[in-house]
Amino acid sequence: MSIEFCGLVDITKDRFRAGFHHGVWYAMGYCGHGAKLSTHLGMLAADAILGRNPMKGLDWPSVPEALRNPWFLPLVGMYYKVLDSVG
Repeated sequence: MSIEFCGLVDITKDRFRAGFHHGVWYAMGYCGHGAKLSTHLGMLAADAILGRNPMKGLDWPSVPEALRNPWFLPLVGMYYKVLDSVG
């Protein structure tokens, strides 16, 4: 039996976002890494709520220029589709 997963993956400009805005703590935009990253950022947000703010002053670098215009993603998708078809 095989299970096929397919669909679009959304990628945020700066990989993920976490912080505090207008009285709300948030963590979102995990770019396909939600299972592990959401747990980690949840613990960081809990620390921040308790006054231990490990996120304060962190620089959130943007995605490299190559990922802003991902012209190569259809080619990558076709490559993996061929690999899946040959087994």
